[in-house]
Amino acid sequence: MILQISGKVLHHCRFYCIIIANLFSTSQIWRGLMENFDLLCEMAKLLNDLSGLPVSIWRGTEHVRDYSVVRLPPPSISPAYRYFLPLYEKNEPVTYEIADDKLFIGLVRMQEEDLSLLLGPARLSSLSESEVAKLILNYDIPKEQEQVFREFLFYAPVYHFHYCIQLLMYLQLSVNRTLVTHRELTLAKAERADKLVQEAFREMFHHNEQLEYGEVLRHTTLEFEQKMLNCIRMGDKKALEEVFNRVPIGRVGKVAPTSMRQAQNTGIVSITLSVRAAIAGGLSQEIAFQLSDIAIQKIEACTSINEVNLIVYRMLTNLTERVSSLNTPVYSNPIVDRAIHYIDEHVCGKISIDDLAEYAHANRSYLSSKFKQETGLSIMEYINKKKIEEAQRLLRFSDKSLIAISNYLSFSSQSHFQNTFKKVTGTTPVLWQKQWKSKN
Repeated sequence: MILQISGKVLHHCRFYCIIIANLFSTSQIWRGLMENFDLLCEMAKLLNDLSGLPVSIWRGTEHVRDYSVVRLPPPSISPAYRYFLPLYEKNEPVTYEIADDKLFIGLVRMQEEDLSLLLGPARLSSLSESEVAKLILNYDIPKEQEQVFREFLFYAPVYHFHYCIQLLMYLQLSVNRTLVTHRELTLAKAERADKLVQEAFREMFHHNEQLEYGEVLRHTTLEFEQKMLNCIRMGDKKALEEVFNRVPIGRVGKVAPTSMRQAQNTGIVSITLSVRAAIAGGLSQEIAFQLSDIAIQKIEACTSINEVNLIVYRMLTNLTERVSSLNTPVYSNPIVDRAIHYIDEHVCGKISIDDLAEYAHANRSYLSSKFKQETGLSIMEYINKKKIEEAQRLLRFSDKSLIAISNYLSFSSQSHFQNTFKKVTGTTPVLWQKQWKSKN
């Protein structure tokens, strides 16, 4: 026991010695560190031992080595592998990504050599079964590899976002001898977005466009904007669809020299305002701004106006749905209310009445009776209704196959999913999706 403790203390002391050496060494020693790949690997290993975060070393775009105290998933389903290339291609000395709102992945590139340290992924919070199921769906994890992926997510360390940023700051200072501040790392993207918004508004008010004789420049009305933002703030999905279907005829003021930049600027403005509305409706600021960051990055990468419009539409709908999910009605019977909460939290998994009864602290028959009395639906009818609502969302806003959606929602088979869908909606998933696309 003493030997183990002493070894651990010595291990950590060695780590801090490397930090001190990095900070205060002469340039000759520093160059030696940069040339000594083995020492760099030792540094990555010690960082992993101390923090528990996976650390990998890359030479160019070639993966060299992993250091992890948890079993890593194979490259084909690894979040780190998926996000390495987009981070690497940014060609920035230090950068990061928030993957799927939940996983932090950071990258530090050596300026003198084409070597990179990839930090993470780290979980930014604990993951519910429903959130794990969504990640499995988003990453297209094959059925036979689901267990490995689940185990990795379960054992991956949970760290606060700001702690991950501080580790990146240390790595940047150690690897590139350059100090980067917390603000520079976390606010650079947000400040860039805010700058675009400010430029858009400035041009809206100061651009003096010459109109042809008889032409009337009609801007999107303030009433339309307020209705849209109010729908997001209230989480009213149906009303938002109606607002989209009644967009006033006209056009926005000119805010950029090209039509593509115009679409991007107005899209960024729309997302910025909508995020504020969602926060006012109760959505977490951290989640809202992460979603905004992702959407704005996607808009900047768009090559057509249709792509921009689709991203904005999906973002506004996503925000509204998230606010709506926070506004689950509270039923007069606390037992029913607990059961509803459990169903909403585990809608992607297999839910039995016995599980609900245990969670709600009630016997099966009493819960079934009160549930029907409060909601007008049997427990299984309500569960199927919520599962099909989630399926409809995926059919609208994703390209997932029916079998993928069926597995995600824990139906026993694709035919079971299709039969349940038809029973709830009156039509098949394929026909429902076609009808929705034709209307939208």
